[in-house]
Amino acid sequence: MSFQINGAILPAGLIRSAKTYSVILDENALYLIQVGPAATNVPTYNPFEQWLNDYLGRRAAKKIAEGEARLAELGEAALVKERQNLLLTSADIFRIDCKQRGNSVILTIKSTKGNYKLIFNKTVLPQIEEIVTALTPRSKV
Repeated sequence: MSFQINGAILPAGLIRSAKTYSVILDENALYLIQVGPAATNVPTYNPFEQWLNDYLGRRAAKKIAEGEARLAELGEAALVKERQNLLLTSADIFRIDCKQRGNSVILTIKSTKGNYKLIFNKTVLPQIEEIVTALTPRSKV
């Protein structure tokens, strides 16, 4: 069981900006690979603001495409060594769950390496549920 979901958004925090990640599940390990900035399309009625919004969206989409091409070329094992990327095994995770809110699915991960909240399009809900099932901590007997 191995698959990749592109377009996961890690929301902006107090200091960091929002980022786009590719999430890869491979043999009970979860790779979070940053592929670029996150961009949202905010509707506006001002033509200049709409032009600026479109420009920033195209620029972010170009950077994301470059990041995804780099991931395809080098692979997740090589990229996980970079500072902004992460490898979580089932032993690292205390709690993992997903919730559907409107058109989004929110995956929440609490681990020894930090807490993460990733936002996905709702069309990937079955894959997110598979990630939760594969990485849910089992009670030790």
